[in-house]
Amino acid sequence: MMKSDNVKGPAVLLPLWLLMGLLWGCGDRDHARIADRDAYQILDDKWDASFGSQSNYRIMDTPALPGDVTSDRSLSNYGTLTLPKSVALATAHNHLYQRQREALYRQALDLRLSRHEFENLFFGGGGAGLHGNDRDEVLGAEANIGVNRLLYDGTRIGARVTLAWIDILSGNLWGGLTSILGVTVVKPLLRGASRDLVMEGLTQAERDTLYEIRRFNRFRKTFVVGVITEYYRILLLGQRATHAEENAEALRHLHDWTQKLVAAGRIPLHESNRIHQEVLQAQDAQLNAQRLYAQALDAFRVTLNLSGTARFRLDEEAFTTLQRAQMVLPAFDEREVIAAALSRRLDLANLADQVIDAERKVAVAEDQLRPELNLVAGTALPSSKLGDRARLQPYENEYGLGLEVDLPFDRLAEETVHRKTQIALMESRREYEEHSNLIAVEIRKAHRDLTEARDRHSLQTESLSLVEKRLAGTTRLLKLSRISTRRVLRSLEDLHQAKDADAEALVNYAVAALNFYRDTGILKVQPDGMWKL
Repeated sequence: MMKSDNVKGPAVLLPLWLLMGLLWGCGDRDHARIADRDAYQILDDKWDASFGSQSNYRIMDTPALPGDVTSDRSLSNYGTLTLPKSVALATAHNHLYQRQREALYRQALDLRLSRHEFENLFFGGGGAGLHGNDRDEVLGAEANIGVNRLLYDGTRIGARVTLAWIDILSGNLWGGLTSILGVTVVKPLLRGASRDLVMEGLTQAERDTLYEIRRFNRFRKTFVVGVITEYYRILLLGQRATHAEENAEALRHLHDWTQKLVAAGRIPLHESNRIHQEVLQAQDAQLNAQRLYAQALDAFRVTLNLSGTARFRLDEEAFTTLQRAQMVLPAFDEREVIAAALSRRLDLANLADQVIDAERKVAVAEDQLRPELNLVAGTALPSSKLGDRARLQPYENEYGLGLEVDLPFDRLAEETVHRKTQIALMESRREYEEHSNLIAVEIRKAHRDLTEARDRHSLQTESLSLVEKRLAGTTRLLKLSRISTRRVLRSLEDLHQAKDADAEALVNYAVAALNFYRDTGILKVQPDGMWKL
């Protein structure tokens, strides 16, 4: 009996040891870290330098790369936000930018999963329990482990090892320990037998990841242009608020001066009262300009994703830098620039490749119309071990070889899919053609806008200079009592409008230049988030 117990003990525990080992091994993994490693390796392998700098694309809960933009959101006072600092903050914290990062990461995970379909897929499990009826009572345990593999030609191979132990507590059944090795092979011979068709899902996932990288880099270009544009527009509102303050101050000064002229009897009282009314209106306009400027700053706070209590101000020197910059139109040959843009634009590259995808989908759908013929083979090889108390039930080696056929009597669903893929192919070709034409239109419009902005700024600068001279002249004539205050008021109003128009024309030129460089595809995003040509 002692010998029997010694034999039975290891036999009972072996399947359970195997099962516990599988559970322990599967649970001891840092799944998030492994997923990050695989996903970013995929993106690193597919990232082409021509797309843009490989920076600022990792999601928030993964370590940043050296050189990536980072920023502390816990600050309560950011001081003066320069233009580069503002772009960096938006890159680090803007919600839309974060969603684009996450979309890129999710696509890499999808590709990881698609690749996994062609890898060794291990599985394992088992169980233990007591079973019985009026005649028999059996205590047993079973564990199994195996692997499945899909080959690139569509062949599916499965291998499985099962280890089982049965102890007969009562009854006439046989017991003991057994293991079975089973192997199955299914190879398609007609439908689904082509390597290209078998790998279609993986091929599409590979290409979708490339598309997402291109979309991300195209998004970064539009994003940085959007942030800079918003920054300049806020500076413009700040300039308007300053101009409104200067106008109100000039009117107050004029009112004080005319009151002295009224006291001296040189002008009538109603002219001084008219100026007083203009002062009140200018103060109201100043309040409105300050309100619009404050609202724009709050909207910019949302763009940068700063807290509602964080304090900051924009760098007024950025506007001065614009004023000092030389406004030179880029050398432009329409056909050459359009041709260059068609080769650079990442969104158009995606549409061109999607035409190829649509052509493959048609081939896949055509294959599904064929009959299905599969070669099926399998074998099971058992082994046995006897215990002292019972004799194992005998098993025999098994094998099988055969064919499975599915004739194409009903292919209505497949015919529908096939026709839809043909329509999708025509649609993708039209979309590519349409987008190519739209890009040409965008570039011509961007260049017209840039030319117009330059010319308008030149006109407004000259107009501002003339208004300033006219105001100086009318002021001298008023001191000599040779004109009425109405002429001076008109000159002050014209000066105020000319200052606003000149500042707006300057900002419009800067924005038009950015849009032109973005639309032609020559604008590049640097690791710090700013742009260069």
